[in-house]
Amino acid sequence: MVQFSGGQSSNRKYQAMQIWKYVGFASLLIWFYILHDINNEFSVVSDHKDQLTSQHPYQPKSQQKCRPLRDVSHYSTSTVHYPIETDSAGRQNSKYDSCLEFKCDWNSTTNTHCDTFGPTVYNDPTNPPCCVHILRDMAAAFDAVMCKLGYEYFSSYGMLLGLVRNDKLIPWTSDNDYIATERTLAAMYDMSIEDKKVWDDHGLAFFFDNYYHRVCVTNKFMNGKLAKLWTTRSYEWYPLVYPYADIFIAKELSSNGNNSNMSVIKDQLGCAHSMDSFRPAQRRGVYQNSFQVSMPNDAEKVLERVYGSTWRIPDKEKRPHGDTKCKG
Repeated sequence: MVQFSGGQSSNRKYQAMQIWKYVGFASLLIWFYILHDINNEFSVVSDHKDQLTSQHPYQPKSQQKCRPLRDVSHYSTSTVHYPIETDSAGRQNSKYDSCLEFKCDWNSTTNTHCDTFGPTVYNDPTNPPCCVHILRDMAAAFDAVMCKLGYEYFSSYGMLLGLVRNDKLIPWTSDNDYIATERTLAAMYDMSIEDKKVWDDHGLAFFFDNYYHRVCVTNKFMNGKLAKLWTTRSYEWYPLVYPYADIFIAKELSSNGNNSNMSVIKDQLGCAHSMDSFRPAQRRGVYQNSFQVSMPNDAEKVLERVYGSTWRIPDKEKRPHGDTKCKG
């Protein structure tokens, strides 16, 4: 056995203590970073329960700049179809052939499960996605289409009400509501092959069924995520079962009869608004700024005209289509 002097032994003890001190410090650092990463992981999961990612998949930042508005002045207002009043004409149900028939959760629309900012859950094999979340995704897709094609439109009625009041759609709503002028609608139906592809790529179909100008989702909606698990067949009329969107017609009118000076916009439900309350349309971020939609220039003024001064108070009866009568 080798023997060391007292000085050598003391020196080696000191060196050993120094080594263990550094090892202990390094171990603490390693555990700090491990715990830090675990905490971040749980924070992300927790935060995403009621939050969307920074941008909606239909509206990445690179695509938020819209094409300049198309000039639709040369289109005739006489080519726009208005709802047929007689019952004998009937709705053209064949127009819905391209629409996806799917299951979604209506029952939870008034509960916290669906009345949230959280992302739509398409991949749960046991629970269908919330209907109001699908309507949210439809709103993002519709805006992306109109933005890319350069068409003017305005979110309206119950859709506008929910987005302005709560930054999200009314949880018990059954559809999205839009307004477009007669000439804009005429231009929208005058689709080129390229225009049709834009609608198709975003999983939306647009048509007139003798009563409404309507938008539905197709099997390509959200890259086929909805169709993958939740396609179904129903013998009921499409809009009574599945979320959809209506585009209401607006007339551009003059307050003094001079057609060269359009100062009033009158919607399909008979509400007349000053033109400056609608134009220029404003693109506003909704759902925690995860995507944008087009709104009237003075959305609050329009809502007060349609719903009265109490428009900020939710409907106690929770009517799916609201109470859209001019009250202002």
